[in-house]
Amino acid sequence: PVVVVGAAGVGVGLVRRLLAAHPDVAAMRARAPIHRIADQLPRYAAQPWPDCVDHLPRAGGAHIGARWQCDLEENARGAQVVLDASPTDIAHLGLVALLAPGARVIVVQRNPLDAALSAFRRLLRGEQGARSRTLEDVSEATAQDAELMQHWERTLPLAFHTIDYDSLVQQPGKTLSQLWDFL
Repeated sequence: PVVVVGAAGVGVGLVRRLLAAHPDVAAMRARAPIHRIADQLPRYAAQPWPDCVDHLPRAGGAHIGARWQCDLEENARGAQVVLDASPTDIAHLGLVALLAPGARVIVVQRNPLDAALSAFRRLLRGEQGARSRTLEDVSEATAQDAELMQHWERTLPLAFHTIDYDSLVQQPGKTLSQLWDFL
């Protein structure tokens, strides 16, 4: 599986749509399955998030990971690459590493001011909405996401590729070619 992540307003949706336009790529249509797993795992493990991750083997971790990969394969319809993309997946990359050690991660980055303005302008739902009520909220959430992303890149045994939003917009052919080489 390939997971596309980034802070709110950085262009995760754009990258997802561009990749999904390729005939060898399939993108999950519903809410990202890794979110569903993260939501269900505390119930399986009878522990709150993130403590439940410690109990993953007893909670059927292999079964849960296999089910996620089956969901991805069902959506693949013969595609070489299956995307699971959502900005809040940053928080779940540790779970991705446990369930699919061979997963690839595309990290979308953008000028923090542009990303904050984009996130603030949109009416975001769920967790992201609670994090974007004021410009200060957006700034704090963006800083937290950047810090967590740096932590994951240092500690997780996953393959990471970073896309700069401005490079994607200014040189889409070159940026997407480099991305496809990574995939």
